Amino acid sequence: MNHIHVKNLEKYHPGYRDRELKWAKIYFSLVDGDPDFELIENEVDKWRFIAILCLELRAQCPLPDSKAYWTRKGFDLRKRPMSATLKMLQPFVDVVTGEDEDVSQDRYTEKIREEKKREEKRVEGRPQSIDDVKQYFVELRMKDEAVSFYDHFESNGWRVSGRTPMKDWRATARNWVRRAVERFGKKLDPIPKAARQAVEHETEVCDRCEAVILKGQPCPDCMQRGVQ
Repeated sequence: MNHIHVKNLEKYHPGYRDRELKWAKIYFSLVDGDPDFELIENEVDKWRFIAILCLELRAQCPLPDSKAYWTRKGFDLRKRPMSATLKMLQPFVDVVTGEDEDVSQDRYTEKIREEKKREEKRVEGRPQSIDDVKQYFVELRMKDEAVSFYDHFESNGWRVSGRTPMKDWRATARNWVRRAVERFGKKLDPIPKAARQAVEHETEVCDRCEAVILKGQPCPDCMQRGVQ
């Protein structure tokens, strides 16, 4: 399979293959004054070039020249064939063979996998399993609410108010416990006697929310809720 590579990309974005860029450097002269760019008559080809530049920076390797790939990236090939676009973009892009190690499909696929893994690590919106939820609710001293919490958010795709993807399920769990206490009058689980004896010399129970806090220190939960 052939791949598409933007010429001089390394010159203007040095080290782009080893960095996760959040932006693309495009000189104004490219779209306003560059003689070769002005010779491109079709606006579709001009904006496709901008898209190709951004896509290669994002993928950190040349792009596979396949109908499936261009379609997946939003290129309307019924409006204009990609072959026609690449013909007009010859001054700006190179077509390289898939035999080149740097532009192999395997490398492109690996980049996609790495991107998905990074995304999964960023998403702390959902727990790995119900066991994680049960363990955390034990720490929050309301273990009987763990299954209800898990079932509720598992059924709606871990979204807040059914719309916004959850960013931190632990923070949502803490809010769940607070509402259970404040709105429904539920009591926190008692601290086990052994644990209470082990920490009683340096901790105390908040008289407002019954959370265990360090002696002489303000309650973080009350502070977060604006309770003085």
